Amino acid sequence: MLAVVCRSFVTATALENYEENGEVDCGQALHAAAAAHGNSINSQFLVMCLEDLGPYSGKYEGSDPQRKLASLYPTLPRGNVPRGFIGYAVNMIDLDIDHLHTRTAAGHGLRETVLYRLLGEVQVYETRECMLEARRCIKYGAVSLDGGILREKGVISLGYGDPRICFQL
Repeated sequence: MLAVVCRSFVTATALENYEENGEVDCGQALHAAAAAHGNSINSQFLVMCLEDLGPYSGKYEGSDPQRKLASLYPTLPRGNVPRGFIGYAVNMIDLDIDHLHTRTAAGHGLRETVLYRLLGEVQVYETRECMLEARRCIKYGAVSLDGGILREKGVISLGYGDPRICFQL
């Protein structure tokens, strides 16, 4: 999957040009840049417009320059935090110092826009067993450090795979 993050819609639309017949002009814009690196874009790709993303609207944890989101911990019916809960995935990413102060015109950073849009309130647990014990308080999905994935209430991923995650600058 290929995804591109742009500051504005104008910048995003400049990534692709079209021929008179409406077809994508693969010799221009992002397609030309990919070709210059020996790659081709032969399918659709996502473009996220930073300025248009609905940001997280809650509070932040303390005065940490990483601006981690102050989401409430999940609780089981007895009021206790589930065994093995580590935190929210969106807060487990440390932004590089070069991107820490990237902001939209409205002052929102990468964590409360792009990362919150991608990860939302996905919970992280130590083990699959802990994650499954916490099912009742997982609304938006969860992952475990040993590979468990609960996509949303009532949907679980089974089997195995070898995911490849790559962030290129």
